[in-house]
Amino acid sequence: MKQQLRTCLCGKTGFELLKPPPAAPVRNELEVSRDAVRLNGEEHVKKWNDRLFCGLCGAGVGSERGDRTLVVPCAAGFLAPDEAAAAECLRALAPPLEYTRHKGQGGRVGVLGGSDVFTGAPYFASVASLRAGGELVYVMTAREAADSIKSYSPELMVTPVYRTERMETDADAEQARMVAKVRELQTRFHAFVLGPGLGTNDRLVPPLREILGDLPPSLPVVIDADGLRLLAQHPDMISRLETCVLTPNAREVLLFLDGEDTKGAAPESLAKRVAAKLGAVVVLKGKDDIVTDGEVVLKCSVEGCPRRVGGLGDFLSGTLGLVLGWRGIAIEAGDSPPSVLETCRSACVLVRRAARLAYADKHRAMSTLDVLDQIGPAFDHLCPPSTSSSHL
Repeated sequence: MKQQLRTCLCGKTGFELLKPPPAAPVRNELEVSRDAVRLNGEEHVKKWNDRLFCGLCGAGVGSERGDRTLVVPCAAGFLAPDEAAAAECLRALAPPLEYTRHKGQGGRVGVLGGSDVFTGAPYFASVASLRAGGELVYVMTAREAADSIKSYSPELMVTPVYRTERMETDADAEQARMVAKVRELQTRFHAFVLGPGLGTNDRLVPPLREILGDLPPSLPVVIDADGLRLLAQHPDMISRLETCVLTPNAREVLLFLDGEDTKGAAPESLAKRVAAKLGAVVVLKGKDDIVTDGEVVLKCSVEGCPRRVGGLGDFLSGTLGLVLGWRGIAIEAGDSPPSVLETCRSACVLVRRAARLAYADKHRAMSTLDVLDQIGPAFDHLCPPSTSSSHL
């Protein structure tokens, strides 16, 4: 499989950086295959294995060789196969950046999460949605978490929808209040994200069941983290949803297969079983992200980073909510957008690329917030502003 790269968007092209480097980049034709990297027809890197990185953006293109390094500038558009597929998907979905648009047209996402213990997770999911291009994010959370989340970012619209103490002392009334508060907001959403930092209080199950039952069946829903733990105990809560995406890690996916034989099962097999069992799309996070509806399987093998900082899963859930919301808008506009699986894989690629950029900059000192700062550059590399769709 060969991928011929085109002249980059900014006018630069791939070039070979010698020691010492040339005074200016030289226009070259770069060809990449699974076996080699060739520059102007001359083979420079054999047995290409993603171990040569872009000097500007960290994109893997091969390996260093002797006293020469093949450099592909960020804007030159080198994309591995997964990235190329994600780029095509995002360019079909992302709203154009135009002066005639109105606030909120570029994506409105609701996030229900946070608790008296966890405040960072809903913040990370929400702000990742904004950094990827969303315009309005509504955070629904516990009263005990609301002020903290508001202090993290004035851009987020934070609404306390229940009090933890009242869930214990007057559960029926507080559960009804929670449902009513969410119901007031839900008509504004293009997508709904449930679970980041939610906690596992069983008293949340009745209102969550009612909230999910109130949502329009066509509204895309992403369930992550603590939401998955509650769903595993009550899988019927999502039965009426047309597009529901679950984002378990290797341990969380087993919650849905309790009592079943999973010993030695491959991650792909586990993901397919859960997806088929629940009638949902599963994005199983791991060395490779596996995206499946129980039949079709897509994988994201784009290199991320070796640092395992907290919050990356929250970034993914927020980003998933946004791109699935864009897909819903495209459908309402009468378009034929990429599939749910392709849309989910594009979010995986985006977050992994942001993590790779952050790691290339900070290495061992990389933190969660460093990845957040790279979501925009990662998105622009995959989907430059001038190439996004025009249906929104």
